[in-house]
Amino acid sequence: MTNKLRKIEISILPLILSILLVLISVGVIMSSQFVFTSKQYIGIASLAISTILYFVNKKFYVVFFTLTLTMGLLGLLDFYVTTYKIGFAGAGINPIFLGLLILLFVVSKEQIGGLNSKNTENGKPKKKEK
Repeated sequence: MTNKLRKIEISILPLILSILLVLISVGVIMSSQFVFTSKQYIGIASLAISTILYFVNKKFYVVFFTLTLTMGLLGLLDFYVTTYKIGFAGAGINPIFLGLLILLFVVSKEQIGGLNSKNTENGKPKKKEK
């Protein structure tokens, strides 16, 4: 029981970090004169959908959150109030999203491995019937 509980806590870590970034951004917005852009609104909406999918269907959560982080990596959306880019000549990647994407792949190995398998149920391997 505790092993299953520990896996659930670890698999939600990238989502919790993303939500924390949004909360920090909201705090900065409320205490300064920064304003959210359309990229932040799209990012917050995508994060809200990802949060709902985490609790409803882990398989779709992994796919949707991976797409969300990839879009953020390319600069199409953002969670944080400021945008960081590492790159060359105006083209670059966001290191925050790169870190979150790597963390998602590390903690969601089971769900990612189960995406192609026909023997999965809600992103987890099906239990064999005796």
